[in-house]
Amino acid sequence: MRQDEQVQLEKIIAERTSELQKTHEETLKLLHFLQIENEKRKQSEIALKKAVSDLRESEQKFKTILNFSPSGILLIDLKGKIKEISEIGIELLGASSRQEITGKHFLHFFSKNSKQIIKNIISLTISEGLTQENELILVKLDGKQMLGSVSTALIQDSDGKPSSYVVVFNDISQRKKQQLNQIHADRMANLGQMASGMSHEINQPLNIISMIMDKMLYDAKKGNTVNIAYINERADKIFENLTRIRNIIDHIRVFSRNQFDYIPTAFSINKGIENALSMFQEQFKHMGIAMYVSLSKQLPNLNGNIYQFEQVIMNMLSNAKDAVLDRKALESEDFIPKINIKTYKKRNRVHVEIIDNGVGIEEDKINEIMIPFFSTKEEGKGTGLGLSISYQIVKDMGGKIHVESSTMSYTKFSLIFITNDNGNGR
Repeated sequence: MRQDEQVQLEKIIAERTSELQKTHEETLKLLHFLQIENEKRKQSEIALKKAVSDLRESEQKFKTILNFSPSGILLIDLKGKIKEISEIGIELLGASSRQEITGKHFLHFFSKNSKQIIKNIISLTISEGLTQENELILVKLDGKQMLGSVSTALIQDSDGKPSSYVVVFNDISQRKKQQLNQIHADRMANLGQMASGMSHEINQPLNIISMIMDKMLYDAKKGNTVNIAYINERADKIFENLTRIRNIIDHIRVFSRNQFDYIPTAFSINKGIENALSMFQEQFKHMGIAMYVSLSKQLPNLNGNIYQFEQVIMNMLSNAKDAVLDRKALESEDFIPKINIKTYKKRNRVHVEIIDNGVGIEEDKINEIMIPFFSTKEEGKGTGLGLSISYQIVKDMGGKIHVESSTMSYTKFSLIFITNDNGNGR
């Protein structure tokens, strides 16, 4: 073989060897890649099996919660369709099977008056994440209604976007009746405690009538000439005071009536306070209690039961009266018992404040005074239910109670209600 052919052959062999080396390296890389991908696949299979297992476990837990929860639970998609319901929920809505409920729009189970409210609640759930203990009228499959406590929560997907809602509901019809019975019992107890005060309210106009009649009889016996204008003037005074007595008796009769069927309506806060004050004013004068009243004229109406609102004010005034009289018994004769009640509006909140200069409440007891049967009064003087019932009434009206006190100085109860009016009031 010639030398140039041998050189050419060696060159070809070198090129083929280089190509084989590259192919070998690429094959090794491919094998390594396949090994990695195979390992990833195995890991993915393991992760998938675990995810499926976790999902099944999660579904089982969810079904367990649904089946054993003491509350009715609805799982609702973003279109409002019911996807799942708990066993208790099936029973509460008067169904015999899950299929009778699932697939229906959730609004199907709310009364006409409650539909817009639950829509607003769902909108609030989207922005706030949850709502709690909203009282609404629910409708069963047979058309019967029940009073329900409804709470809602938003469920989000992995990207944080809303995916569905959970609605938790309970039938509170019996509980509400018990609360109303308790409220009525407390109202009657208040009337009993205020019997002496009401006697002052009625005695004053009776005394005025008596004095007018005595004067007319005196003039008649003396043979004085009595003209028509004189008789009309005296008759007007008599009827004015008779009307006052009739109004007091009518208000007591309505106030003491059972309010089970009362439909919440818009009412004047100031009117409710004035009605409550009418039960105390003469009694306070007789006891030497100075009463200061400052009611803003720029208040929106409040929605609820005016008689229950009056009951709250009467409870507050009764407690204030006891507090200032207790302090009066401990202070010198110069002490003047004072009770101040005022209303005002600040932004979208209406404030009602009852302030007294009585014995006050100890700091460690302020958080306990709303607990049923807790009382700072001596045994036999209070039921321990007044403030807890007041708290429930105010809460039902969408308000809250704030208490501030300093022993042997003052106590201030603030009732705060949120309104839809954002204007500033005084």
